[in-house]
Amino acid sequence: QKFDWTEKLRKINKHVFRNPSFRKHQEEIINTILSGHDCFVLMPTGGGKSLCYQLPALMSPGVTIVISPLVSLMHDQVYNLNLLRIGAYCISANTPMSELEEMYSCLRGVKEGINCQLIYITPEKFAHSQRLQNEMQRSFQNGKLSRIIIDEAHCVSEWGHDFRPDYKMLGALKSKLPGVQIMALTATATPRVRRDIRNILQINEAYTFMQSFNRPNLRYEVRKKEKKKSAENIATFIKENYPGETGIIYCLSKNRCEEMAAKMQEFKIKALPYHAGLDDQTRKFNQDQWSNDKTHVIVATIAFGMGINKPDVRFVIHESLPKSMEGYYQESGRAGRDGKISHCILYYSYSDKLVHDKMAQDDFDKKENVRNNLNKMVEYCETQFTCRRQLQLHYFGENFGPDKCGKTCDNC
Repeated sequence: QKFDWTEKLRKINKHVFRNPSFRKHQEEIINTILSGHDCFVLMPTGGGKSLCYQLPALMSPGVTIVISPLVSLMHDQVYNLNLLRIGAYCISANTPMSELEEMYSCLRGVKEGINCQLIYITPEKFAHSQRLQNEMQRSFQNGKLSRIIIDEAHCVSEWGHDFRPDYKMLGALKSKLPGVQIMALTATATPRVRRDIRNILQINEAYTFMQSFNRPNLRYEVRKKEKKKSAENIATFIKENYPGETGIIYCLSKNRCEEMAAKMQEFKIKALPYHAGLDDQTRKFNQDQWSNDKTHVIVATIAFGMGINKPDVRFVIHESLPKSMEGYYQESGRAGRDGKISHCILYYSYSDKLVHDKMAQDDFDKKENVRNNLNKMVEYCETQFTCRRQLQLHYFGENFGPDKCGKTCDNC
């Protein structure tokens, strides 16, 4: 279907964003947004979600507000948009007052000559700043706020694997700004979480776009974990299959990351650790070394990953059991975003489940949820006959026949 804006849309995609064409569903989603409807987008990692709201922002008169949970990811997106000469800013708890004032003037539409099309905000900043909420309200009433984008929308739901209490506050947007257009996006959500997102954000009428969660270029495999030879086995796999190529090894604890990175170096594999115990400077340095191919392997806790935009990750190895199927899908899904064949290998031993159980002991409220998630992962690891893809996709409510796997998982 052609719209009045179709030509302009394709031009901007080509000349500003430098994309030869649209990927699956992108143009339909953008047309739905530009037609003024609420939108709920479920798209696997690497499907091109951000273009679905960045491009409409350039075609709308007001400011687009993007609520996103990770400061590093926001800075990354803003930096890349600025490189394309697109006016984008970022507000978090550490934004200096002078910059905030500038943002607020942009929201009021009084900043002549300043190019401001997107403002990224953390959910914490939104939840705890009354002034920001007031400014958004005023902006919306004056027709200067075009729409609100909620990225990583699964964080709204207590059943999501990444629940953030401050996201709950976003449920008030529709009542505070009656008629505001909302677009929610996520790459992982079970049917239950999807229902939750719609109800909490009050977007039950939203148009839904859902792609298959299947990533055909990834090869899934579960291997028996030999505690004493764990590092050696991993090093052998890397040297035989992907020498000098980019990968991620996920470990359960900060200490284990340090040990594993040191072991990889002993095996002459360039590796660095990444976890919450490192100071910001070291963490950023290690991530940059990895992003710029100065080091090949990053050994990380799950603190590492959201917003990793490296397309050529050839392998993601889990040295211990992930907490949930969503977590595993998202972490392993950082492999092969360039569409080339990549490996996702999980080293499993039942004793890892007991470690998780112990960790969950401290978290009484979520215990049942945590247990259920873990049991699903154990089931995934222990089954020797069912297609791994089928198990993953079934978890997300998608019917997938093992015939479509094409022998790309160890069970098939």
